[in-house]
Amino acid sequence: MAKQPMTCTTSSPAAAMLAAAFCLAVIPLSSARAAEPPVTAACFSADGTTVVVGSQAGLQWRDWPALTVRRQWKTKLVQIHHLALEPASGRLAVSGGSPAEAGGAEIYRWPPKGEPTRSVRGGEDVWYQFAWDELGAGWVAASGDGNLYRGREDGGELTAVGGHSRGVLTVAPAGESWWCSAGMDRSLRVWRGERFEAVRSLDNHSGVVHDLALRPVAAGQAAGLRMLASASEDRTVRFWQPAIGRLVRFARLPSPPLDIDWLPDGSRLVAACADGRLRIVDPDSAELVAELAGVAAWAYTLVVAPSGREALVGGADGQVRRVAL
Repeated sequence: MAKQPMTCTTSSPAAAMLAAAFCLAVIPLSSARAAEPPVTAACFSADGTTVVVGSQAGLQWRDWPALTVRRQWKTKLVQIHHLALEPASGRLAVSGGSPAEAGGAEIYRWPPKGEPTRSVRGGEDVWYQFAWDELGAGWVAASGDGNLYRGREDGGELTAVGGHSRGVLTVAPAGESWWCSAGMDRSLRVWRGERFEAVRSLDNHSGVVHDLALRPVAAGQAAGLRMLASASEDRTVRFWQPAIGRLVRFARLPSPPLDIDWLPDGSRLVAACADGRLRIVDPDSAELVAELAGVAAWAYTLVVAPSGREALVGGADGQVRRVAL
């Protein structure tokens, strides 16, 4: 990510040393034009050389790190809320839909060439997130109508899964055969197996839950009990072991986190917040190790590059920023 010089604040001398490593230089890509729709979704290619960004204006395929626009095209989705790449097969899912009408996703082969290979529709509201299972054979979508929708890449019937009392905003794998979902009803629901058996509900958050992210497993590290992070309107990021229903720890932030992503080695969690700033949290201590300037106004989407040294942030008025860590 690259932008104007950023300020870093820390809570201890040790955190100051960490913040020096994470301090960001932010360089505007271009002057934001008035009335441009916010950038709400982004996704890197597996090799980190290109990035796709999405908004109500459609999709853009950009070089990385230059952010030069290579191609742009419209989709049939009125709103785009999430992009998800299945790296093994090179399939890119673009999810969204029409508010209070229908949700869906368009599936592209990488690199995307402007026409999806498959379109899926379901439900009565937009699909806010789309998550591939860890084997890449199936997927789950979180819908504003309060359901989860399950499908397989080889086709077949779309299955609706109920359990939330209000709109579902986020869904993520939570380890082998485990899933977790959350949203407007403030609860995390834990599911197990191909049949999506409801295992438990975790109700510690006091605000809407915006995002979930599974901690990566570093090379040579045993998977064990996987850790999942959640980001909520209650201004906390919480760290869970959902397979046993355990809240491990949490960090309280100065502004609500809207989107979160892990560094590839799982050593830090980065949160993009409603005030446009980025916060970096140590998941093993819940310490806020750096607070960094980001985009103007809301930071809607954040994605860390495969290198772990940079990230892309999207915000209001069409802002797209590259930030070097």
